[in-house]
Amino acid sequence: MFIEYMQENVHEAKVDDSLFIMAGLAAPAAAIIAKKSGESIPQVKKFKVHLIPNVIFVPVCTLVAIMGATAVQMSKKSKDNNKPTS
Repeated sequence: MFIEYMQENVHEAKVDDSLFIMAGLAAPAAAIIAKKSGESIPQVKKFKVHLIPNVIFVPVCTLVAIMGATAVQMSKKSKDNNKPTS
C-alpha cells in the first residue's frame, strides 16, 4: 500500500547535468583562489581558513557548490511548476 502510494505520488526530479559539470569544474579552482586570498584579506583572515588542509577544503567546497547548484535548479523547477497558467 505504501509503495503503491509512493510510486503514484512521488516523481523523480529531472535535472540538467551541465550545471553540475560546470560547478564541479569551477569549484576546486575557486576554492584554492578563495583560500589564497583569505591569507591576505583581513576580513577573510578571521575565519582561519589557512588551518584547513587543501585535501579537505577543496572537496568540501566542491560538494557545497554541487549541492548549491542542485538547490538552485530544484527551486527554479518548482517555481516553473507553480506558475499559474492563464
